[in-house]
Amino acid sequence: MGGWPTFDGYITEQCQDGMDRLRAMLEGEPDVLRIVEIGTGHGGTSLFFGSCIQDRGGKVLTVDRERLMDNGYTGWASAAEARGVSFLWGNAFDAHTVDKVREFISGHRAMLFCDDGDKPHEVNLYAPILKPGDLLYAHDYGGELKDTDILPETAALIEDHKQSQFPRNVTIMSRMRKL
Repeated sequence: MGGWPTFDGYITEQCQDGMDRLRAMLEGEPDVLRIVEIGTGHGGTSLFFGSCIQDRGGKVLTVDRERLMDNGYTGWASAAEARGVSFLWGNAFDAHTVDKVREFISGHRAMLFCDDGDKPHEVNLYAPILKPGDLLYAHDYGGELKDTDILPETAALIEDHKQSQFPRNVTIMSRMRKL
């Protein structure tokens, strides 16, 4: 993991180019006030997302079954609180977790970032709870997630959104829930 960039001292598990492109995209979408990250990992990306939207009053919810944060969860939790990030400890595929995510994004334009262990399942499970205009992003696009993994009923709900800003080398899928 030593090759990954860090944010606030926590590993991001994203390439720097991908993070730069995500920041630029979020700057161009100033009404996104909620970000949900499925798969916290080491916690750096959660803090990064918080830094992108906290000044506009935005909040981040990150979901994982494990607490892998470098140097321990307690220090990360303090940094997360300062960035408007909260951690939901649970299985992303449980109905209870999906309900918590739906509640968190209610009333605000949102971005969902799928980066846990089963991207196809994440995309197909969460796309239906997004509201029209909400964003759906997934990491490892072209590897762990291919267009053929997206169920027809899910594909009918989403459309490309600035995908040209995310070239193959950053492996990020960019979609938006249709109106």
